Amino acid sequence: MNLSIKNEDKNRLHMYIFFFGLFILFSFYCNNRYYNITEYFYFPFLAIIFSLFNFLKFKVTFRVEHLFIIFELIVLILNLTRYVESGLYISLITFSILFLMITLNKANEREIRFLVNCYITSALIISLIIIIFRQELDGWIGTYRYTIKFYNQVYIDPNFLAAFINIPAILVVNRLFITNRNKLRILYFVITAIIMFGVLLTGSRASLIAMLLGCAIVASSYLEIRKYILLVIIFLSLGITMYFLLPEALIHRFFTNSYNDNSNIRRVLAWKFGLDAFYQKPLFGYGIVNSATILNNLYSYNVAIHNTYIQLIVQLGITGTIPFFLIILNSIIYILKNNLRVLLGIVLSLLFTSFMIEQNITITFWTVLIMLNLAISFKKDNPKVDLAKIL
Repeated sequence: MNLSIKNEDKNRLHMYIFFFGLFILFSFYCNNRYYNITEYFYFPFLAIIFSLFNFLKFKVTFRVEHLFIIFELIVLILNLTRYVESGLYISLITFSILFLMITLNKANEREIRFLVNCYITSALIISLIIIIFRQELDGWIGTYRYTIKFYNQVYIDPNFLAAFINIPAILVVNRLFITNRNKLRILYFVITAIIMFGVLLTGSRASLIAMLLGCAIVASSYLEIRKYILLVIIFLSLGITMYFLLPEALIHRFFTNSYNDNSNIRRVLAWKFGLDAFYQKPLFGYGIVNSATILNNLYSYNVAIHNTYIQLIVQLGITGTIPFFLIILNSIIYILKNNLRVLLGIVLSLLFTSFMIEQNITITFWTVLIMLNLAISFKKDNPKVDLAKIL
């Protein structure tokens, strides 16, 4: 539903898109262990402010996803009547407002390309930092799980970092197929290899699977079966090469210890406790409180739930979770109806990693959600345009 629409310069880069792009580009500067916005808020705030200025000059587009996010904001405001953890609460409400303010505006082709370039560049920078400096989580020696630490001595959890950088690999694989220039193909292949190696060095199994799944879906839209098999052989060769470059401990983690390690046992037990907690307060949940705090208070089990979907229903109940699911479901339905395999690969990657870690207030979750809705909105307004070529 369009409240009002006004055509603007198709090549204009609005300031709110510019600052949102900088937010993505410099996300390696974030010093929150779980990659959320708590201490990395200046670019989002600038994006929100400039989007408000934009409303004074241009008209906006109101769609069904905006009804969902407004309802979510009402639920969040009502949560102020009970105890909330300020960092979690501010992060969630800031991201929700950011989603509303940016997606109310239409993005043009240049702006979508700009955001994708920022995301790819950010992942490339992070991957190079991981590969070159080999900083192990919390400075421990012998874990061979590498991450980044930019300042304030805060190490980013490798699982959250890998969830962020694996998605640009899918976008670059799309460009690898879409371009007809050999020099660009070589460049995109190198970028893909660097990001993939960065994901491998984090030791995140979920992100590795999500990345390969997304890349396979993208490739399937371009290749005949014989060429598809050839591509699989090429990437298997690349994978074997990386295999010999990985530390032995990471090889053990990926290939021999995937089902029996303590991390998976703790995760499954946390899921069970999380579902049990939800059954006790299904409608409104326990509020915007750390999931480990909830499980500790109920079951003396001081471990995070490690699942975005269970975390949402535990914190916000069915009432507060439905809007999130409707926004995602609305996007998936449109993607499937229009066979947008690039977006399908991206959204499935996000959904899979969200099943293994808590991402509802992460830079990854909201960056992808906002970019996804901007791309879909653009496609709706320009149905004859090949979105894959823009991305």
